Amino acid sequence: FGEIKDVDFGPGQLEADTVRTSADQALVRVGATGFNYFVRIPTPVLQVRFSDNYLDLRDGDVAEIVARGLTENVSNDQLRPVSGFSSR
Repeated sequence: FGEIKDVDFGPGQLEADTVRTSADQALVRVGATGFNYFVRIPTPVLQVRFSDNYLDLRDGDVAEIVARGLTENVSNDQLRPVSGFSSR
């Protein structure tokens, strides 16, 4: 057992595909290669809410996250997931 900060998760990568489903909503499909800890989509603007955020994805896992409260100023590029401890 050890502190989470001391665990070597090995290489991990995320791939994302974002589809705008309406003017104020998008579906972000996130796929993982390797283990990715604390996967999240940083909030581009305060009113955006996510159906799920801050999750762990193992190799081969796919998560679908719905982003609500988008404005026309929020681009798909701003809805990119990041991982807290993947070693990309």
